[in-house]
Amino acid sequence: MTSVAAICNLALADIGSTATITSLSEVSIEAKYCNIYYTAARDSLLEEIEWPFAQRKVELASTGTPPPQWLYQYAYPNNTVACHRIWQLDRQAAPLPFEIIVSDDLEARRIVTDTATASVVVTSLVTLPTLYSPKFVEALHFKLAAMLAMPITKKRTMRSDMLEAYRAALYSAAASSRNQQVGELPRDPDWITGRG
Repeated sequence: MTSVAAICNLALADIGSTATITSLSEVSIEAKYCNIYYTAARDSLLEEIEWPFAQRKVELASTGTPPPQWLYQYAYPNNTVACHRIWQLDRQAAPLPFEIIVSDDLEARRIVTDTATASVVVTSLVTLPTLYSPKFVEALHFKLAAMLAMPITKKRTMRSDMLEAYRAALYSAAASSRNQQVGELPRDPDWITGRG
């Protein structure tokens, strides 16, 4: 069963550490640095690609007045790491434009678009490791290992090696994620639809 400690122990093993941890709160150098870097590594990785296990469709709540170039403004969904696209029933339709902006008081993110009653496809902030895919765990422990390399081993080459392993794992994970999704259907040519 995957746990935060198990992911951290994989990262520690990646950099050649013989120490293991049972929790982020224990008193050890390894736990101290895992506690510092784990959340940042996880959240950054969630943002990198569209992970199937973290995707969801969210209905947006209207809020405030949009900037002049947009018709609608919505609150940015809670527990969301990345906003990918405006959801559409017709998967062949052209993507709908949107933008993520900061509210006038600089205290919240907003989504602006010309779409009324919009829903978006997002990557959720999934914190429960038992929900992670094996490819996500692989990429996460290499990313965490790259962050831990300098404070624990003091070896720059170790950090470089872990970054290289992370990039390879991320590339593999991205390919796997694409394979787990039904691709977009090809659009009918204009001469068939009469748009030409």
